Amino acid sequence: MHELTDNEKLELQKKLLLLGAKDFTSDFFNTEEYKELRHDMMDHLDTYDDERIRFKLLPMSTVLKAGKYVIDKHTRGINIKVAYTNLDFLRSDIIARYSEKPKRYEYDEMIRFIEDNVQQIDITDVPIMYEGSDKHNGFAAYTYFFGTDNIDLAFYKKLGAFLSKIKLEGSCNENTQLTYVHELYHGLIGRNKGAVNNLLHDEALPIFMEKVAASDLDSSERLLNLRTLDRLLNTKNNIMIKTKNDFFNNDRLGTITNEGYIISTLLATALFDVYEHGTSQTQRKIDDAINKVLVGDSQLEDVFDKYEATEEKGSILVRKQLKQYSK
Repeated sequence: MHELTDNEKLELQKKLLLLGAKDFTSDFFNTEEYKELRHDMMDHLDTYDDERIRFKLLPMSTVLKAGKYVIDKHTRGINIKVAYTNLDFLRSDIIARYSEKPKRYEYDEMIRFIEDNVQQIDITDVPIMYEGSDKHNGFAAYTYFFGTDNIDLAFYKKLGAFLSKIKLEGSCNENTQLTYVHELYHGLIGRNKGAVNNLLHDEALPIFMEKVAASDLDSSERLLNLRTLDRLLNTKNNIMIKTKNDFFNNDRLGTITNEGYIISTLLATALFDVYEHGTSQTQRKIDDAINKVLVGDSQLEDVFDKYEATEEKGSILVRKQLKQYSK
């Protein structure tokens, strides 16, 4: 396997420190089940531009209301405030005070200064940047203040999660609602370092919640079916990129990113199967278990363990979905 370059090692270590994760590997990629999954992916869903994926257009106000509805329904009274900052303003204050290359002994003081000058706001009040384009995407933008060229990695170990915006791209439609929920949960789980123990699991809760949101917002299952197909196509793309990188023995950091989406999708699918087929009491218990993670009293992996959500179970379900959506 291709070794990480020095720059890749630095970037990976930064990601681990910011998340508070301890691991970035999975034995699942060495299993027969993964080989079956990869084989089935290659044999199904022939084009990424699947004509069945057609979402209804919506005003942004509806998207924002949908996100707030899902958050309010599932967090049920827990603290949903996140640290928000206008990146450029606060960064200019810090540089003026500590310079563009601050000294290591100043890190603790800098962190206190940052924490004293950020706002605590509800996750649903984080500003939205919307850009209409052909590509559907979304991300929660965090403020890191300094790049690795100007600061030691020890700074990132101390630095908390400070949101500056949530960006949504593409046509504003039903799918944008689910992407928004996805990013809202990134913002919530990112508040506590160590809430996710393995970097490859970082997308699992947001992917799980996009499925839950689809069920909440459309009882007919049409929206869930469309999002499931969309996620299958993305997972096939992730597997294809990983396979190509492994074959050419390059871009190890890119491979880790794609492995994260693969593993997270499988775990989210396995957990959602329990949720979808569970009683209302079971669904509430899953919400409660997730909320313990969001407030820093548990790790996400504890939820997977409790509900026996594994990569293998998720893979078996995904392979069934592949056959279902390829008919």
